Amino acid sequence: MSGSYTQYAPVLYGIGAVNELPDQVKGFGANTVLCLYDRGVAGCGIGPRVMGILKDAGITAYAFEEVEPEPPDYQIDNIYNEYKDKGIDLVIGLGGGSCMDTAKGVAWLFTFKKESIRPYLYHDSRWMWADFPLILIPTASGTGSEVSPVAVITDTSCNFKGGILVHTTLALLDPELTKTAPPFVTATSGLDAFSHAAESMTTKVTNPKSDVLCTYALSNIMKYLPIAMEEPGNMEARNALSISANFAGIAFSSASVHLGHAMAETIGAAVHQPHGLCCALTVAPCMEYVGDYTPDRIKMVADAIGVDYADIEDDGTAIGLRVGDAIRDLLRTCNIPSFADRGVTREQIMALVPDVVSNFHALKCPVPLTEEMAEKYLARICDAY
Repeated sequence: MSGSYTQYAPVLYGIGAVNELPDQVKGFGANTVLCLYDRGVAGCGIGPRVMGILKDAGITAYAFEEVEPEPPDYQIDNIYNEYKDKGIDLVIGLGGGSCMDTAKGVAWLFTFKKESIRPYLYHDSRWMWADFPLILIPTASGTGSEVSPVAVITDTSCNFKGGILVHTTLALLDPELTKTAPPFVTATSGLDAFSHAAESMTTKVTNPKSDVLCTYALSNIMKYLPIAMEEPGNMEARNALSISANFAGIAFSSASVHLGHAMAETIGAAVHQPHGLCCALTVAPCMEYVGDYTPDRIKMVADAIGVDYADIEDDGTAIGLRVGDAIRDLLRTCNIPSFADRGVTREQIMALVPDVVSNFHALKCPVPLTEEMAEKYLARICDAY
């Protein structure tokens, strides 16, 4: 069976790279930009700083500062319809995954000039690639959305997380912009990236490039995420986490993700919890599933995060449980709450078994996912942490 790997967006990387933004905008022939970010990015000064950099260079720039989390379809529609007649010729997404996915959605509407994105969030529309000029600038080290081709957007009519495809013109990665991320954002973003890497290394469509990128990401997130939690201004840690999240985003863009994200996206849409938190809480059970069915792959994950399994011999299930415990230890170090802590009941989660099995990401599971399997690993989310 053949595989493939690619990279969907060029990356400009380095401390201070954000200062090169005007040259990049002008290089794409743009004169009027729309910059999308949320209140957190505005409040910490990053949003105003970026707007100042653009305006000082003579670029006409509009700012939308009210991006909502887990991007809802109606907001993307509203932003597009508000700015479609302003002469916008480039969109900038500045912030975490929600801000970047919102920017992707708006760029998609600018490409196809549709009034609403909702009808296009389903797989029969996946061939409609957007190519409106788009620069994505992450301010947290997590989603890898700046280099992935997919924007995950919520169909609010039915609490379904769908997606559209976008060609990002440029990903601009400046680790300095991540220093002001709050502890919860730093933790859940880092664990989101960890989940991307762990799942991409264990799908049924792995490839050599993704394996290398995932090994780097897993190793460095395991080492540096606790440091960034303790020392937010530690640039060695912030550098490592920025690159790790970016590498994991490149990896899952070709190798995909599987059970962890099938559970995380289903749970997040149903009970309205942040995507990064959902990924943090599903990755350990997902790795236990990997150990149960693909022992060679769980060993690769164990090696990457420094889990010793010499005494276990070739028992993939036991290695998977040890990897799961190591991941839960990392969650505790990062002060990650359980779903119960967030008011989500076991009954709510267990009711989602059919939705997990039918989730698009389940198609990339290394062995076919049954309802019995989904029930087992959903229960582990509730009972093991």
